[in-house]
Amino acid sequence: MKKLKKFNNFGNLFESFKLDNEDIENLFIDYVDNKQFRLVEGFVSSDNRFFTDVANVKKDTKKCKEITINLKGVADGIQPHSGGGRCLTDIKVLSQILSTIEQFYHRSGESPNFQVKPSWEDLEIKFYVVGGLVESSEFDVKEQIENFLKELEIILKTKYNYKKVNLKSSNWLEIRTPVKGGGMYGNDYALNQKIRRSFNNQLDATRDADLIQWATRVTQGGFRCEISGGDNQVVVQLKKI
Repeated sequence: MKKLKKFNNFGNLFESFKLDNEDIENLFIDYVDNKQFRLVEGFVSSDNRFFTDVANVKKDTKKCKEITINLKGVADGIQPHSGGGRCLTDIKVLSQILSTIEQFYHRSGESPNFQVKPSWEDLEIKFYVVGGLVESSEFDVKEQIENFLKELEIILKTKYNYKKVNLKSSNWLEIRTPVKGGGMYGNDYALNQKIRRSFNNQLDATRDADLIQWATRVTQGGFRCEISGGDNQVVVQLKKI
């Protein structure tokens, strides 16, 4: 009876297609309690691809929520000759979760978008809820990220004399470091660590003032910095916290 009450609480929320995360979790409360539930907010492109990086948002992008339910150890049957996951031996396992998802889509008024994927003895179910077009604030975030990376590009070129620094997209700054020098780990590792340390006040306050100030503005703007690369390459991306 408790679950039926929670279903009935959605009302106008579903009619407007603006699904609150807490309400969705309440609908799948058993899976949430058993730590089998994950919800990720993101976007869906015009060609129906789900992504989470706001830097890839375009005018025709829609908001989207990806919901994942992981059922551990439910497949204990025959393993096919081709490999992959084992078979289910209890039809109720699948029918119960699909029934819950069916009720969810029925109440939301959306067309079903779901995937059932076996993984050895586990079962992963993904399904999606699509909202309206992204708001102008999302484009503001995209512009902020691009501007921050342009600032970093100038700092690296003028203050640290890196020649090969290019903004590949609105959220992908690539730095090609010199092959020679850089010590045991190479120049790419040295730059990687310098940028990381700028966010922890571990650089020289005078010599690295511009980089430290840049890192401070990025943090205050509500972003985190992700650094990757290798083989004389460093890639810097910013993500909204």
